[in-house]
Amino acid sequence: MKIDFIKNYCFQKKIPVFNFLQPDLFFKKNKSEFETKYEIFEGDERKKFTISKLNKFEKEFFSVSNNTEFFKNLSLLNCFNDYSKTLFVDRFHVSDRGYKIISEQICSFINRNKNIIIWVKLKKVIQIKRLIWYL
Repeated sequence: MKIDFIKNYCFQKKIPVFNFLQPDLFFKKNKSEFETKYEIFEGDERKKFTISKLNKFEKEFFSVSNNTEFFKNLSLLNCFNDYSKTLFVDRFHVSDRGYKIISEQICSFINRNKNIIIWVKLKKVIQIKRLIWYL
């Protein structure tokens, strides 16, 4: 699988990777009137299929058990559950307020895992200092 290749390659090279599963209208619990109408427009069959596939994808690839030292996953499928105002402009795209919420969650996630980035940078600085010392 490509994801295993990426995970192994990044582990070998000590490259931090953060994966994010984008939100989907079908997963928002408190939909606005516009979002509810758009969900109806999309159709029940498509909704069931999408929810089934994304739940499977989330479970197989975005579970915490798939995280490694340098490979971190965060599902944002449910990131709008606390909001009832319109955030989606269609099934995938969101308003400026929606992007603000997503960016805050991503920043928070990276901040909680910043030790990975700091460790990699520190190790590179040490390697550079050693190289200079040898020269």
